Amino acid sequence: MPQTLSIIRATFTDPKQRVQAIGLWAGVYGLGYGVGPVVGGALLEYFDWYSVFLINIPVVIIALQGRFFISESRDEHAPRLDLTSIVLAVCGLFSLVYGIIKAGETSWTEGSVIISLTVGIVILAVFVLWEIRTDHPMLPMKFFKNMSFTGADMAMVAASFSAGALLFFVSQYFQSVQGYSPLESAWRLLPGSVIIMLTSVVATRIARTIGFKLPVSIGIFIGGLGLFCLSLVTINTSYLAVLPGLTLIGIGFGLSFGPATDSVLGSVPENQAGIGSATDSTMQVLGTLLGIAVLGAIMNAIYLDRIESLTVIASLPEWAHESIQSSIQGAHIVAGQFPADVSQQIVDGSSRAFTSGMTLAMFIGAIVTTVASLIVLCILPTRIRPPQE
Repeated sequence: MPQTLSIIRATFTDPKQRVQAIGLWAGVYGLGYGVGPVVGGALLEYFDWYSVFLINIPVVIIALQGRFFISESRDEHAPRLDLTSIVLAVCGLFSLVYGIIKAGETSWTEGSVIISLTVGIVILAVFVLWEIRTDHPMLPMKFFKNMSFTGADMAMVAASFSAGALLFFVSQYFQSVQGYSPLESAWRLLPGSVIIMLTSVVATRIARTIGFKLPVSIGIFIGGLGLFCLSLVTINTSYLAVLPGLTLIGIGFGLSFGPATDSVLGSVPENQAGIGSATDSTMQVLGTLLGIAVLGAIMNAIYLDRIESLTVIASLPEWAHESIQSSIQGAHIVAGQFPADVSQQIVDGSSRAFTSGMTLAMFIGAIVTTVASLIVLCILPTRIRPPQE
């Protein structure tokens, strides 16, 4: 992923051409959010599960043909690989995310959770100190002095936060709560991805005309509105009532994604475009990761609490109790092994528990995203500030 943006930066030196290229890049990237589930759903509908891995072979063969069309791009004075930075970054993020996930399984006050979160924060702090002191940093901290870089990176995290939550929760909601097949669920997610593609193509041009501050911050705010709409669903909500939330998230992601990427690339020196694009890609992944981990932990905690309150659970064997606690999918599998009256109670109870957790997580996600939009509005410059060479 980072190399694609580096090549775009090196190939399109004219800012007007580069903004169009980034808009198309962002649009294709956004479309992948919808096409991937549709292709995966179709494969699961008609073939065995491992077909979702085999499909990548022809994709890779086609992608390799790019070597005939893409010009080489490299930094002739690139610093040596900083293994210390890599180890610190990986270990810090792993410990932090692991702690968040475990918090959803147990509680935020559990000893192992506190230790994992603390270790993650400490290691990431050491990573920052190391990057400041070393003479060949993997991520130069001086870039963050430029608010065109920092504000756009924060926007990328916020936009990916809402998109990650969307894919994680809504796909399960469609399949496990409302009973759609993987393919049927994917078709219902596709409109949001098409909107991302269409919005991304024009958003970068809008940003170059009126500035970056408003499109990016408003886009994140719209994404927050989409999460709020999804926080109102119930187990019986129709697709037409869910669609506005999906649409708003698609508009918000598309409106902020391309301009934020353009701002990041425009704020770093051309010979260090690889670092800028790598940071951009990392922030996308980090936002998606946090959206799933943080909101997933909230959802799981509510799910477990609601499941424990079901009276039918108390009369079930231990193995059934554990499967129901593990996930809504596990609950529905267990339900099929009991008489109809007990089965229906398990299905209804687990579906309501999942939906309660999902809606609370979406509401909290809407608050987080809205706050992020206000921060971006305050710190992101209207025009890209050139890099300090």
